[in-house]
Amino acid sequence: MRVFYALPLWDTLDTRAMQKEIGAEGLRWIPSHQLHLTLCFKGEIADDQIPSAIAELEHAARLFPPFSLHWERTGVFPQWRRPRVLWLGIGDPEAGGIRKLGLALGNNALTPHVTVARVKRPVENEILERWKRFSPPDKPVFVDRISLIQSILHSTGPEYRILSEAELQGAMSNE
Repeated sequence: MRVFYALPLWDTLDTRAMQKEIGAEGLRWIPSHQLHLTLCFKGEIADDQIPSAIAELEHAARLFPPFSLHWERTGVFPQWRRPRVLWLGIGDPEAGGIRKLGLALGNNALTPHVTVARVKRPVENEILERWKRFSPPDKPVFVDRISLIQSILHSTGPEYRILSEAELQGAMSNE
């Protein structure tokens, strides 16, 4: 089973509105109901490993308090000349706290972001320029839980199933 830890951000951003402003040519915009911030990708694990993955999730949730995300910037992976992904980045100090949360779940190289579109074929420079100039939403998103999510890949795109959730309940600082 293919799984990952994430902050579920279902329907917190309107990717259809972004698509209207930026364009759709060469891009596959992520439906708003699938948005999440991946904390750590576990990959394929056996069913008998799910209980220990849930225990890790619950342990990490006890260490970190609820918080609000503030969108700070737009970006792409891997580079602007040949993007594969369009994303929104998280502002500090939340980004530092999210990196620590990712580290607690086994990811020591987390760049806190939310993927909002994938590049299907080369996109025109004008679309990328619009994305560079795009102003991220200024409404913060409250986060009070983390999830263990199963990713089922289909030809039409991934399907996500929450296997377990844990409420954030710690008092750790983001500094």
